[in-house]
Amino acid sequence: MEIDPLIRELGHDETSGSEALVEQAAKIFVAFSGGFLTDDTDELARGIVDLGRKLLHARPNLAPLFHLVTELYALAMEPVDIVMARRAIRMSAVDFTKTWSERVAKVAGRGAEQFGTGAHVLTVGRSDVVERALLTAAQAGTLAGCVVGEGRPAWTGRSLTEALASRGAQNVRLVPDLALFSSLDDVDLVLVGTGAIRSEGAVMPAGTGALVSAAKAAGKPAWLLSGVMTLLPGSAELPDAVVAGRPETVWERPPEGVAVENHPFEVTPVTRFKGVILENGENAPPDIVDRVHAMPVPPWV
Repeated sequence: MEIDPLIRELGHDETSGSEALVEQAAKIFVAFSGGFLTDDTDELARGIVDLGRKLLHARPNLAPLFHLVTELYALAMEPVDIVMARRAIRMSAVDFTKTWSERVAKVAGRGAEQFGTGAHVLTVGRSDVVERALLTAAQAGTLAGCVVGEGRPAWTGRSLTEALASRGAQNVRLVPDLALFSSLDDVDLVLVGTGAIRSEGAVMPAGTGALVSAAKAAGKPAWLLSGVMTLLPGSAELPDAVVAGRPETVWERPPEGVAVENHPFEVTPVTRFKGVILENGENAPPDIVDRVHAMPVPPWV
C-alpha cells in the first residue's frame, strides 16, 4: 500500500475531527508495519520515526500523533524479533485510537461541568471534544442554548449544528464567524477545543485568539478543552505550528490576478483563557505552561 497518498489525504482533511484523524493515522501505521520490508527492528524503528515526522508535518495541530509515534517507537526498540515487533505496533496503534476517544469523552464530561445548572455557550467551528461537551450538557438539561460560528472556509460549524440538532439540542444558532463578537452579549461562556498545546500556545481555528480576548473584555469566561495527549514538550524541535490550507477551499476559481490564501489555524497563548480543562478537570493556564516546559523530550525526537 502506498503510504504517501494517505499522508496527503490526512493533511488535506479540513472537516474531520481529532478522533477520525487519529484513527486515520493509526491505520497508516498498521499499513506501514505490514508493508515495510525489513528484518531489522532498528530499521523498523527508524521507519516509524520517518513516518511519524511526515505525519506531524502534515498535521502539526494534532499532538496525539506525537504521542502515538513515541509509543510505537518504544515498542520497536524492545528486544523482540521482527514478527513480534510488527504485531505489537499494529495492536498498539489500534489501541491508541480507543484510548484517545476515551480521553476526549472524559475531557468533554469535565467541560460540561462548567455549565452549572444551565448556560448559553458560544463556540467556533467544530471540535470533537466541544461537540461531546455540548451533547453531554444537552442530555443533562444544562445547555440552555448555543451560538456556533460557521467555521469558514470548510463550514465546520454547520457540521456541529447538524450534530447538535440531530441529538435534540435546543436553541442552537449558527452565525457568521465575524458575528460571534456581537453574540458574546447573548452567552454565559465561550468553549473551544484544541488538538495541540505547544510552548507558544494552543493551535486552534484562525480568529479564536481575538474572540477569546473579546470574551475576556466582556467579562465572559473562555474555557479551553484540551487533554494530556494534546500537550507537547516545550523544548522539542517541532514542525511549524501553522500550515497553510488549500486555496481552493476558500475560492475554487478566483479571477486571474487574485491570489487566494487559506489560513485555517493560528496559535493562541493559553494564558488568555479562564482555564484549561484536562482529564483531571480545571487547570490554571500558567500551570499548563509550566507543565509543557517541564515535559521530557522522547528519544526519537
